[in-house]
Amino acid sequence: MKNTKFIFSALNGLALVVGCLFWLLSVVAKDVFGWFNLAFAVTIICGVWGISFILQAVVLKESTTVKRSRVIVGAIFLVIAVVSLVWAITMPTDIILPLICLVVSIVIFATTFITGGKKWDEADNEKEGYKTYSERNEIDKD
Repeated sequence: MKNTKFIFSALNGLALVVGCLFWLLSVVAKDVFGWFNLAFAVTIICGVWGISFILQAVVLKESTTVKRSRVIVGAIFLVIAVVSLVWAITMPTDIILPLICLVVSIVIFATTFITGGKKWDEADNEKEGYKTYSERNEIDKD
């Protein structure tokens, strides 16, 4: 688990370095990387981070609340990546909202499979066979 977290952290750091490096190259070598701009850098960084957070929710053994939190953060990064991609390639702005809705709906759909259908606030007292404090103390006294 520790190695997996390290791999995801290294991947996130690498995405940041690659995005910033290409942005620097677009300023220094305009003839080769002139097409690259800040919006493309944000698209790369946020896209990789969004996918990384969602994959962490799938791979790491954590509580349902943490998994859902990771999915939500990943979705936010993916929405930022989609908006910056639309901005970078100068697509019509009326496509932004449908793309955001598509990303959000896919993430909501995937969350059901990532969390195994568990509710985020499912507590022990809702599980079958749960005994209250007084019921457990009565058993201990016998």
